[in-house]
Amino acid sequence: MRLTAIGAGLALAVASAYSAAAETRVRFVLDWAVQGIHGMFTLAEDNGHFAQEGLAVKIDRGHGSGDAIAKVASGAYEFGLADIPTLVSFNAKNPKTKVVAVLAQYDKTETSIVALKKSGIKGPKDLAGKTIAAPAGTSARLLFPIFASVNGFDAKSIKWVTVKPDVKDSLLLRGEADAVTAFPSTTLFFLKSQGVALDDAVVLRFADHGLDLLGNGVIVSEEYAAKNSDTVKAFVRAAVRGFRDAAADQKKAIASAKKRDNLLREDIEEPRVAMLMRSSVLTANVKANGFSHVDGQRLQRMIEFVAKAMDIAQPPKPNEVFRGDFLPAASERKP
Repeated sequence: MRLTAIGAGLALAVASAYSAAAETRVRFVLDWAVQGIHGMFTLAEDNGHFAQEGLAVKIDRGHGSGDAIAKVASGAYEFGLADIPTLVSFNAKNPKTKVVAVLAQYDKTETSIVALKKSGIKGPKDLAGKTIAAPAGTSARLLFPIFASVNGFDAKSIKWVTVKPDVKDSLLLRGEADAVTAFPSTTLFFLKSQGVALDDAVVLRFADHGLDLLGNGVIVSEEYAAKNSDTVKAFVRAAVRGFRDAAADQKKAIASAKKRDNLLREDIEEPRVAMLMRSSVLTANVKANGFSHVDGQRLQRMIEFVAKAMDIAQPPKPNEVFRGDFLPAASERKP
């Protein structure tokens, strides 16, 4: 009996060692510091979805979409989270190191202009002649001429104040800018932390005012996808299950993200995640067709918007910006 027990223990140890060796290790860089909404991915790890797909995923904080795209393109990370429209200009400029989205997290872009009601701004046309603070080179600033054209005012009337990302919202708070380019889930909750009621802010979402753009998505390099299609499919399958888990229990998603950053505050993250789920994640399209359902005509229009705004003569093809062939069946993607 003793020999049998020893043999069983050895077999278990060998099986465990084999299982660990068989795992595919990949690195995943987020778009920014960990927030509650990233629970859509961390739940995939905590609930064992990545492990079930044979993946050991290292999730790291990011420093913006541009940084995530550069790291994935260079091979420093196999997967990243970044703004999908930004891939249009990156791939046009870097045809030998193209990066493609394989899963849309945000069905609608968060890209917006945020102002305070005391500025008198109520709609897009009220921005004419105003001062807007924004970092140089952000997608919101680059797309602004198209946003202005679609909404019937002169983009050249805007006075731009170029600032670092972590400074612009303070300028809005102090009244040194009439508005800022923003992701509402960041700017609104900064304002809230400074005592400004959410009802005192005006949010002009590009997606609600003529620019039907996708938002963040999981990205990989074309080279990696070509050589590791099974790994990409496995990552996407596991992430989709994480999406479904987060949609079913937002508090659990926040708790999962908080394991990675114990400074996260539930009083901030709960309304932030609820806002994002309502505006960008659980859209009518997603509810009807499942996570990451991207219509081909919509994708083409998005590419045309970005190409026009950024003066790209030869924009990438739709399948060089977003690919749906790594997705599981629509029935598996329903929230």
